[in-house]
Amino acid sequence: MTDDGRTHDHRHRIDPATDRRALLIALLLILGFMVVEVVAGLAARSLALIGDAGHMLVDVGALG
Repeated sequence: MTDDGRTHDHRHRIDPATDRRALLIALLLILGFMVVEVVAGLAARSLALIGDAGHMLVDVGALG
């Protein structure tokens, strides 16, 4: 009970469905940016963009 007579009776729960949804959103965002980097890297003939897309592929694998 708090000083003003109110109670604090809710629990802080971890919801696995919320965690999975957040990971899926992160996975899809990174995958989308990776595809854009590959296309832009090929169009611009930029090894830096293609290399970063490869790094993002590793990130996608880790999140998956």
